[in-house]
Amino acid sequence: MPNSLEALKSRAMDEVLRRLYRYGYTPKSVEEAQRDTIWWVYARVQAALNRRPLDRGLGIAWTSAGYAELVPVEIPRPGVGRVSVLVEVSAVSPGTERAQYLKLPNTAVGVLGRPGYSCAGTVRALGPGVEGIAVGDRVAVAGAAHASLVTVPAASVFRLPASVELTAASLIQLGIICGQGVALSDLRSSEPFGVVGAGAIGALTARLAGAKGDLRAVIAHSDAKREDALRGGAGEFLRSDADAERIAGLDLPLVFEATGNPDAIAVAAAASADGGRIILIGSPRGVTRDLPLELLRAKNLEVIGAHVDTVDLQGSRSGEDLRRRRGEEFLAALAGGGMFLDDLAGPALDPREAALFYEELAARRDLVGAHFDWSKLRADERRRRGHLWSPPNVVGAGMDASRPLPAPRRSRLIRRSAR
Repeated sequence: MPNSLEALKSRAMDEVLRRLYRYGYTPKSVEEAQRDTIWWVYARVQAALNRRPLDRGLGIAWTSAGYAELVPVEIPRPGVGRVSVLVEVSAVSPGTERAQYLKLPNTAVGVLGRPGYSCAGTVRALGPGVEGIAVGDRVAVAGAAHASLVTVPAASVFRLPASVELTAASLIQLGIICGQGVALSDLRSSEPFGVVGAGAIGALTARLAGAKGDLRAVIAHSDAKREDALRGGAGEFLRSDADAERIAGLDLPLVFEATGNPDAIAVAAAASADGGRIILIGSPRGVTRDLPLELLRAKNLEVIGAHVDTVDLQGSRSGEDLRRRRGEEFLAALAGGGMFLDDLAGPALDPREAALFYEELAARRDLVGAHFDWSKLRADERRRRGHLWSPPNVVGAGMDASRPLPAPRRSRLIRRSAR
């Protein structure tokens, strides 16, 4: 019976696709119609759960590698314990989003296909039960996609100190990721340390840890980010492929591994002193056969996993909201001044040029940071009233919605093949 049901579903889907192709749909427009239907259902489920109507805005999405776009999105107004934020800035994490865009291993973006997870703006509306935040407050949001308007749990929203700019605050999620790594490192005052990786995660880790410890070296696979690393406080900048002897002589008691390369743990082990600690922060893309087990044993190195997932695991054990603690620590560091973040915030991007940006990002690896500036859009594009009973858009890209669809007809070729 299960096999019969699967066969029936397959035949039904084949028939639907045949009819759509006769109407002029292409495989790409079918894919986009399916995506828009999923978004339509998701928005109404969320609206039903929140018992609130919908707003509309614009967001960034991609459907496959090599294709990104600015699209209309529907956002439910906040229900119990939720907050709506009109976004001014959303931060790009180049390494993560490049990997997601290219569909590299370990880079899922969820069923909605929406990149981004860190932004800042002003509170637009509050749901019942939200305390400590008011409409009009400037806030940072951890865990929100690139969009002009978002509705999120209040736990993800952080009220900003007056001295913190929105662009820097939009890095809140990166601050939580890197802050967790620094916290688990048990970094001691003036302790020498190094960082493997000069991307956004590596650079921010170096600066957060550098406020307490002594940043001796940043190690990367190319010279592209040398200047930024040295400006961020590194004692020296080394190439993993050209400075092997110097790396082995660093003899560091603490090394942060903050790359997307699974081979980087071998570099971290080479830079470590006997009895040292290696803190794993990065999200590896793929696997490695070069795990230096003999060197790890010979040096008696302690390897500590500090991926952002450990925030929730550690918090569940202690009963503390560690995400909030790490986020507030990051904002306090920003409010204290003296932290260079211009390169991590990067250039301001027009959301309407998202497709061009991701095409460029896919072809380069030297970009440390960038952000989308949503104030470049008209106010009525960023937020307007939605309609719960409006039908989903199933036209698909390239279709003319104003032209009546022709009645499906079987061609002579089809009739001949059916005999």
